[in-house]
Amino acid sequence: MEENLKDLTSINCRPLLFVTCFFTTLGTCIPIGYFLGIMNGPAVFIKDWCYLTIKNKSGVSLNTSQLEILWALIVAIFLIGGVCGSLFAAWCCNKFGRKSTLLFSKILLMASGVLLLLCRNLDSVFVLLLGRFIGGLAAALITTAHPMYLLELSPVDRKGSVGVFTSLGIAIGICISEVMGLKQVFGNPESWHYAISFFMIFVLVSLPSYFWLMESPQWLLNHRKQDCLAARKVLYNIYGSQSISFIYKEETTQPPISEPKNSKELSLLEVLRDRKSFMPLVLVLTLQACQQLCGINAVFYYSVSIFTEAGFDEDNANWMNLGCGLLNCAIGFLTPFLMSRFPRRLLLFTSLTGCLTTSFGLAFALKYMVSY
Repeated sequence: MEENLKDLTSINCRPLLFVTCFFTTLGTCIPIGYFLGIMNGPAVFIKDWCYLTIKNKSGVSLNTSQLEILWALIVAIFLIGGVCGSLFAAWCCNKFGRKSTLLFSKILLMASGVLLLLCRNLDSVFVLLLGRFIGGLAAALITTAHPMYLLELSPVDRKGSVGVFTSLGIAIGICISEVMGLKQVFGNPESWHYAISFFMIFVLVSLPSYFWLMESPQWLLNHRKQDCLAARKVLYNIYGSQSISFIYKEETTQPPISEPKNSKELSLLEVLRDRKSFMPLVLVLTLQACQQLCGINAVFYYSVSIFTEAGFDEDNANWMNLGCGLLNCAIGFLTPFLMSRFPRRLLLFTSLTGCLTTSFGLAFALKYMVSY
């Protein structure tokens, strides 16, 4: 058995694994990161458009607080869509497969992009809200299926490096959105609708890859046992002949690969009742809560406003916002290196400590901030 595991971890992956990581990240995670960052730069122009649209259509003039509430809804409805989508994301992954779920998410992204592109010409704030909501649904599917898909394709010794493609793609998407949101590009009164829908380019470029990307072999074995040969073909295309020899070697000491042990799936209620799942569930929920409450959403949604209130003019605030995105992207590129050389637990605690420290610093600065 030890010899077999050694064979598995020493597999020389073919370039197809990297190509799969690249195209799936390009068409899914980068658009999600784009969604997170794009509303920051052209926020002033979108608010003005919302004010004028509602006034012209219904004759209602929103005051400052009402306009801020509407803007908060436009920003938050993307996250609301994510919460709704998360309720059926796992079911889609198990029912239709990881690859098909990613394709469905791309269709949702395209629908969202079309709505965001047309909202200005249609003079409809509702269309803007609907486009953001559908984007949130797509984000839930992507953040569930994408890491699952890549990890199930990768060998043991590369799961850490491959697993960071999701967060790396989101960081790159945020950085690109901040470039597109500059006044010199699309962040102006005439072109902001192009800015918020530009992510469709990435989805369109990645769509043809669906026809040659492979389904997860683990999903094929667990949900379509008759496709055992298809699963082996996937493994062969990714790993080469060594993986096939490993599979046949394993079959001599374990049950057939088409009949995996403990393949029964648990419902959410069964997971909550299972004592063995209690501690892993607490850890997952704690990490997710720390991630969502670390303050990064406030930074990327309102950093331009924060810099403006600090006394910087609008142009400088947008450039400083881009600097934040570049720093975030640079750290994302370091992640594969760090994951392969340092323990995960140490990286988690270091990251959480850094988030806690900087969040206190940001809160202190916002409380006692004086324009320079």
